[in-house]
Amino acid sequence: MKVAGFTIIRNARKYDYPVLEAILSVLPLCDAFYVGVGQSDDDTREMIEGIPSGKIVIVDSVWDDSLREGGQVLSIETNKVFDAIPEEFDWCFYIQSDECVHEDDLKGIKQKMLLYKDDDTFTGITITLVLAGAGTSTRSASSKTIKTSDHLKMPRDSEPVTIKN
Repeated sequence: MKVAGFTIIRNARKYDYPVLEAILSVLPLCDAFYVGVGQSDDDTREMIEGIPSGKIVIVDSVWDDSLREGGQVLSIETNKVFDAIPEEFDWCFYIQSDECVHEDDLKGIKQKMLLYKDDDTFTGITITLVLAGAGTSTRSASSKTIKTSDHLKMPRDSEPVTIKN
């Protein structure tokens, strides 16, 4: 089973995104990790280059700021990176730059990926993450483990699966 992780990031240091922690949290599951790095006003690209792993693949991009409304630019940039992942991968694990997966959950996630790897009717796994904002109350979000397919599946298209260690 081959797994590619992916994310997008721009101005990580300027806006204090924990992108390194996000990538490192799922890197043990991944054979390669693709990072869409947008043009930045800080050292974002150098931060990604500094990750001590041969698994990192940088996909440079120029974001169209005229498409910021409604998150359209984020969707376009995510799809650019997803499209850069070779078809040899069985799974693509998308994690946003402000999310992390707890190390205790990696084994259960891998077990589910192995279980559904050859099931063509199964399009993805949705993992619910709990995020704590700095100085704010806890909120929840979700990260997607997406099986490689013709298009990027959104959480509403994916079958929820409970991960148990």
